[in-house]
Amino acid sequence: MERTVSGWAGAEFMNWDAIGAAAEVLAAGGVIISLIYLGTQVKNSARSARHTAAQSIFTKINTLHEALACNPSTANVWARGSTGLASLPDPADRVQFSALMMAHIRLYEELYYCREQGDVDDWAWASVTAQLNDVAATRGFGEWWAARKHWCSPEFAAFVGRSLPEAPRNVIDDFSVTVGEDYKD
Repeated sequence: MERTVSGWAGAEFMNWDAIGAAAEVLAAGGVIISLIYLGTQVKNSARSARHTAAQSIFTKINTLHEALACNPSTANVWARGSTGLASLPDPADRVQFSALMMAHIRLYEELYYCREQGDVDDWAWASVTAQLNDVAATRGFGEWWAARKHWCSPEFAAFVGRSLPEAPRNVIDDFSVTVGEDYKD
């Protein structure tokens, strides 16, 4: 015997089995929509976390540059070491230069992997690789890199290897450029 629901005038408009089936379909649809929403939220959250990590690396790079700018002794070691490790006869200076190079390269390596995951925009990557190329252009970096590249991942070491110039240059000379007439007040 089939049970039915009666309307106001006693008209039968739906049976209980149909109501149950409709409720199950609606519930299943709600679960599917909830899962899609949850998946989207997890994906966005993960992307946001990776973006935050990349921003943290940019902050660390700026902090390292501030340390060079604000500490004449550290800047001196970096400037001398950049011209070649022979410019650092004091073992403590060599250790400090090596630590500075490692701090630089480790940040670039972290950012390299953030870039590989799609978490670094093109403009930021161009800026960072320009900085890395200038650091890598120095004789001191080239000498340090030859001895320490094994401290980095093989993929990143290959990337840096492709960035090294054939002939090193003294980037300190870049700051000695005379200002042209067009740029004077």
